[in-house]
This record gives sequence, C-alpha cells and structure tokens, in this order.
Amino acid sequence: MKKRVKLWLPAIILVLSVAAYFFITERYNEANEGNLWPDEASIVQIPSSRDHTDQAAYFVSSDKPSPLIISLHQWSATYSKYDVLVEHAIENDWNYIRPNFRGPNKHAEAGGSDLVISDIDDAIDYAIENGNVDEDYIHIIGTSGGGHAALQHLMTSQKKVASYSAWVPITDLVAWYGESKIRGNFYSEDILTITGSQNGRLNIEEARRRSPIHQPTPVDKASQTTIQIYAGVNDGYDGSVPISHSIQFYNKLVRDLEYGEEHVVPPGVSSELLYTQSVTEQLGAQLLYGKRDIIYNKKINNLSLVIFDGNHEILSDEAFKSILERYDLANDGQ
Repeated sequence: MKKRVKLWLPAIILVLSVAAYFFITERYNEANEGNLWPDEASIVQIPSSRDHTDQAAYFVSSDKPSPLIISLHQWSATYSKYDVLVEHAIENDWNYIRPNFRGPNKHAEAGGSDLVISDIDDAIDYAIENGNVDEDYIHIIGTSGGGHAALQHLMTSQKKVASYSAWVPITDLVAWYGESKIRGNFYSEDILTITGSQNGRLNIEEARRRSPIHQPTPVDKASQTTIQIYAGVNDGYDGSVPISHSIQFYNKLVRDLEYGEEHVVPPGVSSELLYTQSVTEQLGAQLLYGKRDIIYNKKINNLSLVIFDGNHEILSDEAFKSILERYDLANDGQ
C-alpha cells in the first residue's frame, strides 16, 4: 500500500501544482488587466435606466465635437478586457466608451437580453451627456459576443447609430448551441444558462428572442445606417463561430431591405466558403486594408460582408480605419 502511495504522490503533486499555477495566473491577469488601459481612459459607473444597478465602463472624452466609438466586449469577457481601439480613439481625439452590459454571457441578465440592449443605450447617453459627441457619428463595434450584442442592438434598439461593425458575430443562438455542443465546448452550457433552459433541453423560444437573425428587421433604421459584417474564413474550424452566422445574417438583411435576390450570397458560394475555406469566384487581388487577403465580399448600398483570410478575430486597426475613412470623406473640405 505504501509503495502505491509513493508512486501516486508525484502525480498528485504535479496536478495540484498545475492547478495552482493556472489559478494564480488567472487571478494575476484579472488583477492586472486594468493596468493596460491608458490614463486617459477613466472607469465610470452608469446607472441602468431599467433596474437602477450601476454598470461599469471605460470612458474617454474628446476635447472637441467628435465621433463616439462604443466598443462591445466579447462573450466571456467584461469591459475591463483591454481593447486596442481605445488607443485609436485617443490618438484621433474621439470619444470612446467600453460598457460592461452585464458582463460575461453566463447568466440570464446577459446574452442579448433586454437589459443588455438598455445598458448599451445607457452607455451612449452617458457619453453624450459627459463627452463631446457629434451625434451624427456614433459607431458600435463588437467582436464575437460583442458582434452578437451589436447586431442585436441594431435589430431591437431605437437609438440612432451611424454604423455597426460586427466581427465574427454570433447571430443565431439556436444554431450556435448545436454547433458548440457537438464541439464539446462550454458555450453550449452558457446558452442553456442565459436562456433559462431546464434539464439540458434548450429553450428554443428564448434563444431565438436573443438572436439577431430571428428579430424582425427595423427597415427604416437598418436602411439608414452603415452595417459592416466581417468573418475570418477559418472560423468555426480554428475558432468557435462558423462563418454561416455572418453569411445568413447578411442575406436576411438583403432580403428584408428588398435590395434584390441577386445581391444575396448564393447557396453554392456559401457552401464552398463554409466547407473549403475558399471560393471559385475570382475577385482579383484584394486586400483588407493592406493586411489580409479578402476571400469573398459582397456590398449593396449601406450593407457589406467581408470574408477575410483569418480566424475568430477582429483586425482592430482595420475596424477603426474603415470608420475614420468614412468620417474623413464625409467631412472633406469642411
């Protein structure tokens, strides 16, 4: 018996040491996450207009009337996860806010709920009241879970927003539940939790209520704001969100805005992109702001879809640059 204990003891010590290392590392990262933020970014508390709880945010005010960037955190993150977009805002003297909107999507108040949308609206109001915002240039940017929140805001909020930039977004929680479950990752459990599902059976009705693709399109609003959707072609393989979420949402908007069936992504192209990470259709040499190959793109009026050579990610420099270029063009000569 003593011999067995001696044999198992090193393994037990190793397991405990590894567990302790990851626990301490996680706590260290959490404690020091805020240290990355520049001094110009202040932590503020925004009272919720719905339930009167305080929701934290990082906030930067410009010195002159300037655009506002609302940067939405990822699925499992909070507002305190560092965001390089804040550097672009400061460099260009723009307003910036990074709201918490109920934090990680691991409880019913988060995950595309009415409270989430209200919190984003409250953050916009806070920035307008306390910053120096040109209200004609309010821009929402989100990645992954932030992309989900951005598109849910597009579909359900009455706020006037100049543009939405959604990178690798989740648009259908019903589909993503199945995709996540078969991959064996924790997102399927998150979806069960935020939708109040019981006994391991997805509450499909609630999942749809929290999914941008299942919302009625607000035609007047959606036709008057710039909507940019970006997806890395390898996402879903090297990443957690298949590009079908982006393609199908883009097609929904094309149809709901009556831009013409010829402007949707055809089923054959969609399948080829999804299953081969390439497309036969030749675009010529195109780069996404000089950094990544564009595998496929579609654009009609105010709506665009870009499938780029990448994974589950945002290209932050390019995300800001696309807004800056439109702003400069609109204000050329003024």
